[in-house]
Amino acid sequence: MANVIQRIDHTTKTFGILIAMVSIVMLFGTFISSFFVLKIRLMSSVSLPGNTIMIGVVNTMIIIFSSISMMLAKFHYKNDRMINYEIWLLWAIMTGILFIGGQLLLWSELVTVGIPFTFGQLSDMVYLMSGAHGIHVIAGLFILYWLQSLSNELISLDLIKNVGLFWHFLCLIWVTLFTVTLV
Repeated sequence: MANVIQRIDHTTKTFGILIAMVSIVMLFGTFISSFFVLKIRLMSSVSLPGNTIMIGVVNTMIIIFSSISMMLAKFHYKNDRMINYEIWLLWAIMTGILFIGGQLLLWSELVTVGIPFTFGQLSDMVYLMSGAHGIHVIAGLFILYWLQSLSNELISLDLIKNVGLFWHFLCLIWVTLFTVTLV
């Protein structure tokens, strides 16, 4: 009976995360479609000058590495290598923080090259999309830190899978947003 309850509990938690991810997809889908409508309406595009593209590419590599770190943390937990699990989870957290720092650097570079928040509708959408994503990454960092702070008795593979699913999802959202901005 306890096994059935655990299975239902895991299924409910996974279903909850999937519902949250669907709502996030709808949010960013709205942002992306609005961005393309503005591009068509304004017959314009966003040209990212200076170092902004390079900063964005490096930041993309950072968040991909963070996602890989989370994958490796799960792998080591599954194989009962707790020290390696903790190291890779810490890497996921540190590179997530580095990603947020990279976003702030990207925004600073945009302002430096003359594209502040109120420069135009398209650039405002870039700030809105990357800012909304940044807020989700910060929430994900809190979840990763919470996972890292749990004692070994409270951690389960299902919990790590669910947290990892959300973290990988945030990586995919960023890659999509960055690609859309460059198109």
